[in-house]
Amino acid sequence: MSIEYSETADLFSMMDHVSGWWDGFTHPRYRSEWETRFGWSEDDQQWADRYREYRRRTYQGETQSGDIATSPNGLFASSETDSAGSDPLAAFMLAQPDIETALREFERSLGRKDAAMLRGFYNHFRPKWRELLAESRVLVPHAQALSALLEQANLQPFITRVSRFYQAPIDGEFRVLFTRFPTGTESSAAVIEGKTLLLHSPVNLAFDQGDWDTIVMHELVHYISSRQPDSAKRDMSDRFLARCSIPQGGQRYWMIEEPLAVAVGQAAYSHFVNGEPLNRKSNWYSVPWVDLIARSLEVSVIQALEAEVTLAETSIVEEATNRCRDLATLISPAS
Repeated sequence: MSIEYSETADLFSMMDHVSGWWDGFTHPRYRSEWETRFGWSEDDQQWADRYREYRRRTYQGETQSGDIATSPNGLFASSETDSAGSDPLAAFMLAQPDIETALREFERSLGRKDAAMLRGFYNHFRPKWRELLAESRVLVPHAQALSALLEQANLQPFITRVSRFYQAPIDGEFRVLFTRFPTGTESSAAVIEGKTLLLHSPVNLAFDQGDWDTIVMHELVHYISSRQPDSAKRDMSDRFLARCSIPQGGQRYWMIEEPLAVAVGQAAYSHFVNGEPLNRKSNWYSVPWVDLIARSLEVSVIQALEAEVTLAETSIVEEATNRCRDLATLISPAS
């Protein structure tokens, strides 16, 4: 696992969100912070519109939609999520050593017409993003501190347990890149190209105020989970859906994928690696549905990891369906 601050990744992430090219995917606080500090002109919007057209045409990342009843992944994450082919701009930007090289080399990977638009987009906003990136330098020691923290932790036995639990052998490098998030106490994370995690941190947040290690482990669990055998994903999804349907307004990852990432990557990590339970007074996940199911699975997950049994061999899926049915009853309009 490598952990660092990347100015190129920071620029890509910041301007992708500021553009607002996909409602619900881009975070609105990036644009609101930008408008508060710099304003937003008609010319700015025209460049954002050009960028939106490019992103909507070229981005092929997985969404939460799809036929959960027949797809090999069912209720679980796909190993193809945000691969290099699905997000060519992200793949290109994250591979560049610095911003000027990226702006100069667009044509090599993205085509002449798109390269000209992207270069114009970034150059139009250059003075303002340069000001914000200068503030982001405070994230460099954050990355160094997190790297030191995880190097001191005895992670390998835990990761081996998790790999066995999901029946998913893993290898290679998992990259963690710190990037900017608007001022405040909220953080977020996004996986790019499967093995690269963009860790969005407010520049005003001290390192000891952020649960960076559990955020990283949560996303690493998603990466491992996505590499489960398709047959196991399909079987466990069928077991779940036979007992509880996704409620109106729910998302398929909320049913078991996200609760397990919380129970394994945060609660079990705290138990096995930090030697203490996850703080029960804190908010484990921003979506109450996921938070409640994750808390109910914590004990069974830790027991399964200790016994070194696989997820498919446990009754954890059935436990999740029971909680799903309970919660669905509580939120039903007829109740």
